[in-house]
Amino acid sequence: MFLHILLLSSVFASRPTTVTLQNAAIEDVRFPMIGLGTGGYGNDEVRAQGVYPECWSDGTLDPDGTYGGENCSSSVLNAVVSFLTMEGSRIDSSNSYQNMPIIGEAMNASGILRGEIFLTSKIGSSMPMGYNETIQQVLGALKSYGTDYIDLVLIHWPTSQRNSTDPVCDYGAGTYDGTECRLQTWKALLYCLEMGYIQAAGVSNYRKEHLQEIIEASLELPSVNQCPFNPHLYDAQSELLVFCQENNIVFNSYSPLGIPDVHTYPATISATGKIIEEPHIVDIGFSHGLTAAQVLLLWQLQKGIAVNPRSMNATHQTDNLAAALFSVNLTSEENDILEAYGANDCADDKWFECCGSGSHVGVCDPGSSSKSDAKSWPMYLILLIAGLSIVGALIFIVIVLLFQKQSDLDEPDVFEDGTGVRAVPSAPHGDIGETSRLAAHIQLDSHSIDYETHYT
Repeated sequence: MFLHILLLSSVFASRPTTVTLQNAAIEDVRFPMIGLGTGGYGNDEVRAQGVYPECWSDGTLDPDGTYGGENCSSSVLNAVVSFLTMEGSRIDSSNSYQNMPIIGEAMNASGILRGEIFLTSKIGSSMPMGYNETIQQVLGALKSYGTDYIDLVLIHWPTSQRNSTDPVCDYGAGTYDGTECRLQTWKALLYCLEMGYIQAAGVSNYRKEHLQEIIEASLELPSVNQCPFNPHLYDAQSELLVFCQENNIVFNSYSPLGIPDVHTYPATISATGKIIEEPHIVDIGFSHGLTAAQVLLLWQLQKGIAVNPRSMNATHQTDNLAAALFSVNLTSEENDILEAYGANDCADDKWFECCGSGSHVGVCDPGSSSKSDAKSWPMYLILLIAGLSIVGALIFIVIVLLFQKQSDLDEPDVFEDGTGVRAVPSAPHGDIGETSRLAAHIQLDSHSIDYETHYT
């Protein structure tokens, strides 16, 4: 396999296989266009290498001791070593993937020099955000991987639902401020960059408005924004892609093949349920001597998108790496076919990676640019009680009014002769009866509540 990749790189290479990171990065950091994703969806049970969905956890809890998967260490080690020894160099990991220690072991076991490996990690998401928390997580990651530096660290999601010692990041508390939390977390990554703990800083799953927050704060922009991207997400993500490229932010796609080992798209989006099985995409590949997966990767590479295909299969890893080396270019007609799959994008698919812009941000958007985007269950409880109280009061009013109306109907009319004027009947004990009137007024103050929904 190594010889196969070497021959391809010497004969067919026609486009850059790396890109120099700009913005928040030290000088001359080369970012490989193809990396290995290591975030699995089959971590709930031990699965042998090659059994789907892939298990990428090593059985250890995350640094705060609350989240971990089954022990699939041998499969993870073999997959990472396989990728590195066939000249793959970028490993995409995270503190929430439950595999930092085994990836560190695999880096050592590969025999590849540390300087030839590009390691990406992430903070937040399953752990708190905040200035101090971010620095602690970076230092913890260094220890877990067993390395002196991490090439790139990303803020995993715009929001973490965990409690934080940083008041603006204490999710659900009255002090929570989504925008300020993101900025404090970003400032901490810039500090880690300055201290040499990391060589580049970036973000993940950030929308345009989240990036705009950094611009408005006059802070250095991220070097990378890692987001889901494939043909079904083209419409949802194309505006964000353009914005990133206009600001020298590398757009790095995860799930570039549509997560075929675990996710099936609904019939309204996909005839086969899997992007890599779509007949038109298979036909395009056949005409160029490529697999459908290679077509999908090549399509994204031509758009300047770095990709993170995830596979433990050595043959698939070879094919994925080769996609960056072919001299083939898809035609404009073939590009149009692939882009057309984005017409239905996220409207009928609630898979958490189906996010982007426009009307689909609510599907998986965990962040908000709002200054008060805390989500607090006590507030929802108060609103529920208030709503039930209003309903109860309205029912009571209706019952009283109906009772009064019925009483009026049952009471005989008494008129003075020839006047047509109703007389007031005598009340008991000689008291004069007075016409009673019922008045009720209920007022509910309307409070605008911004909230965030996070899918891990």
